[in-house]
Amino acid sequence: VAAGALWCVAIAAIAIGPWPVTMIHVAGIAPSPTHPPSTGLVLFGLAQVATAIAAAPLVSRWLERHRRAWTLVVAANGVSMSVYLWHFTAAVAASAGFLAAGLLPSAPIGSAAWWWQKTPLVVVSAMLLVPIVAVVARFERRALLADPAPWRHHPALVVAAAVAVSTSLKLWSLGNIGAAATGAVGIVATAVVLRPGRRPASAE
Repeated sequence: VAAGALWCVAIAAIAIGPWPVTMIHVAGIAPSPTHPPSTGLVLFGLAQVATAIAAAPLVSRWLERHRRAWTLVVAANGVSMSVYLWHFTAAVAASAGFLAAGLLPSAPIGSAAWWWQKTPLVVVSAMLLVPIVAVVARFERRALLADPAPWRHHPALVVAAAVAVSTSLKLWSLGNIGAAATGAVGIVATAVVLRPGRRPASAE
């Protein structure tokens, strides 16, 4: 009941209210769905969460009866964080190729034509994501399984790092090659400064 109600409210907020159908920031769209997070985005997230909670018992019982499906879920979950962290890298690479070829979606967002134009871009992005995840997942799992190292920096550095990363990302999004390079250097420098020392996990 909660999930159904939230979906109705979320759809009404977009169809009747002022919020755009896109749930990511797009230049020229006001109000922005993410800068700061809009009511429409919050409602959409709550509807998704409520749906997942409602469906979880049914999905769990189905997976208990279908062991092969459960094995696939476990395998996918093992790389889910890598997919989340790197999917945008693949999307940007695919979009660059589509932009060079003049094939980026140009129809109004959410229209039938937009979906037809968007589908090939999503497919190519997924194809690029597969080899990326195959490479990075090994390093990320190794880092996650390593013994934790004590935090060596002053707590105030966390705030400074957050400001540095946020500023770097804003510079990166300006579309200027100089700003993008500065932002990339800022992110890498912050990661190097804050990198904790880790010992490889033992075989045990």
